Amino acid sequence: MGLIGFPLLYLEAALGQYVNASALTIFDRIAPICVGIGVSSTITLFLCCLIDHHRLVMVFVASFDSFNFFADKLPWAECLSMGNREVKSQFHVFNIGIEQEFSFRTNVVFDTA
Repeated sequence: MGLIGFPLLYLEAALGQYVNASALTIFDRIAPICVGIGVSSTITLFLCCLIDHHRLVMVFVASFDSFNFFADKLPWAECLSMGNREVKSQFHVFNIGIEQEFSFRTNVVFDTA
C-alpha cells in the first residue's frame, strides 16, 4: 500500500489537475497499455465507497433531519412510547430566576404547565 498506493494516488491527483482529466483518461494519455490502472483505480474507489457505508448513512440521516426541519411537527417533539409519558409528566421545572423564554420552552416541551 505504502510503496505503490500512495505514490499512485498522488500521481493520479497531480496529473488530473494538470491535464484536466479523470483517472480513466489520464493513464490512457500516458500510455494506452496503462488504461487498466485507471479502470482498476476507479473500481477500487467505488468498492471502498460501498464497503465504507456508515459515512453514507450519516450523510443520509443528516439530510433526512434537515428536510424534516421544515415539517409542521418535528419527529422529536414528542415522546415515542407511552411509558415515557409518565416520566415526562413527573418532571418539574422550578422557576427561580429563570428567564421567561426558557421557562416557556421547558413548560411546553415537558408538559408541566
